[in-house]
Amino acid sequence: MKRKILTLIIAALTVLCLAACGSQQPDSKSEQPEVLSEIAGDYYIDLSELGMKLTIYLRINNDSSFIFSNTTAFGVNKSSGTIEKTDDGYLMVYTSVNAEDKSVSDGITSRFRLLEDKSLDFTVCERIYYGTATATTTSADNPSAKLIAKAVTADYVAPSNESDFQPGIYTAEYILADKKYICNVHFFEDDSYIIILTDNTSDDPYFYSETGRYGVSTTQLALTPNGGNRISCDVISSGELSVSIPVPDKTDERKVIKLELSNEMPKEIMTFKGNGTVTGSKEVFEAALKIYSDGSFESICGGFAENGIIALDTSYGSFKLYPDNPTNNTQGINQVSTVPSGKLKLNENGKIILEDFRIRRSESLNRDKCTFTQEES
Repeated sequence: MKRKILTLIIAALTVLCLAACGSQQPDSKSEQPEVLSEIAGDYYIDLSELGMKLTIYLRINNDSSFIFSNTTAFGVNKSSGTIEKTDDGYLMVYTSVNAEDKSVSDGITSRFRLLEDKSLDFTVCERIYYGTATATTTSADNPSAKLIAKAVTADYVAPSNESDFQPGIYTAEYILADKKYICNVHFFEDDSYIIILTDNTSDDPYFYSETGRYGVSTTQLALTPNGGNRISCDVISSGELSVSIPVPDKTDERKVIKLELSNEMPKEIMTFKGNGTVTGSKEVFEAALKIYSDGSFESICGGFAENGIIALDTSYGSFKLYPDNPTNNTQGINQVSTVPSGKLKLNENGKIILEDFRIRRSESLNRDKCTFTQEES
């Protein structure tokens, strides 16, 4: 009898323990993101008074996540992350900027505070991060300018994001240190560019080239040189640009000049004759090369012609080739994964010699080394 009573007591205690365990809930605060309903919504930010002729958009979700984009559709993730509420406002921690993952250790953050009219005031921090750009929240040139995010209302009409920019060849002449330079900038359809500087006052030929990528948003033109940082430029009209170009022989300095779209066909500026040996044999071949004012070239060997872009640099004694796409003949800096390069020097007559020019002699993608010597003009 005593054993039965003891068994019943143990069973009852077991049921009570199980019930107690089942009633315990996980700490939702530690597992669930903070709900920021007071600031959740879509916002627009007009950056024109801060020196960037651009309107960008911010979406804050109830789960404390955010995204910056270029339209109210938020189809493009320019930057994104999470928001934390602080004692004096809100802290944005970026987890992605320009499609690159970021972490807390990167220290990329912005701050803002909520105003009475439900706008977001970002002047409590120095900048926000948007794609390849950073936008400062105040302006030394315009003390009244502030970076404020305003709510997108039902009657909001987004400004046009169309640009007057058009790819092509833009040219200008300018004088620097008593030397007259010609600048040709070729913007290609594949979002790449090449800047070509030539000196018309020197007895010896002078060439400097810069290649990279570009992006356009309304009146904003951004250049990103290969291996360099983003440079802000402007679209003045459909045929005029304000572009920051490298200063000759001082590649860490730049000068802003105005360039006009050229409607003329590129001019042939140099011709070359060359010869080489087929790789792995003693067979010798002859070749010809033409270089044009827009940085393009045409090499001809054995009846086969190849076109592309050539970047000459007399200061460093080098050149690089950017052949056109071998499948569809698209022109640009980004059409091939391997960029052939060689040496550039001058002979006793001041003519350019291109050594180790890797030339194609047929539809095959194989290349053979060739040396070209500039012909008399």
